[in-house]
Amino acid sequence: MESIGPLLRANKGVLRKIDCHEDRGEGPYVCLKVSFPLDRTVGQIVALSFLFDSLIANEEGAPTSPAGVLALMASKIPEALLGQPESQWLEVKQKGYGFENDRQKHEFALDLAAFANCDSGGIIVVGLSTSRDASGQDIITAANGCSPGSLNVDSYAEVAKHRVVPPIEGLDIRVISSNDRSFLMALVPPQPQQFRPFLVRGGVISGDRVSGAAFTIPQRVGSEKWNVSAEAVHSQLVAARIALSRADTTGR
Repeated sequence: MESIGPLLRANKGVLRKIDCHEDRGEGPYVCLKVSFPLDRTVGQIVALSFLFDSLIANEEGAPTSPAGVLALMASKIPEALLGQPESQWLEVKQKGYGFENDRQKHEFALDLAAFANCDSGGIIVVGLSTSRDASGQDIITAANGCSPGSLNVDSYAEVAKHRVVPPIEGLDIRVISSNDRSFLMALVPPQPQQFRPFLVRGGVISGDRVSGAAFTIPQRVGSEKWNVSAEAVHSQLVAARIALSRADTTGR
């Protein structure tokens, strides 16, 4: 249910019963008894059954972790993410960041660095749409993708390389195409503690302008992105100076 629950709810389905059958020569299998609204067609229900099968059979492709989401997208079944909420480790965008100005490049770098500053890492998926539910949470509702050729991996990698300090280890940026739709994924694996915090060169000062003389330290709080305050940065610097002073005194 952790894997298929969100997709089931997104299609207004209700799980009535789960039967788990042992291996009797043809392999073990699970039988799900589900009811759907009468406006669902047979074709839609058959398509959902294939998605359920993919989610249940492939543990590595469960939409419950950044690596699982990447596996689902790489398998070209983005619809399996429908119903999933944005979270501490998942950020989705309907369209690409654009990169027409410094602010858009800065925004992408902030999203990457915020995940790098989290214990779990995270993943950004471009090409998915969300709607806000009654509780105020953004839920994935469509996988329309972007037009083919509109997402360039090299452009995204270049922004990450020049704007995030230090470089993110194991950053995986790729584009997949499915049924004339393109999706971009940027996977940020969990980063070594000693490399944190990850900084982003520059700070927005007016409109689309970014000051190169400043820097930003983003962090992920739930599904939102926040910048570390000046007071918090100062406290960390003071604590580091005290630790270094003690180390000099004790010779350790």
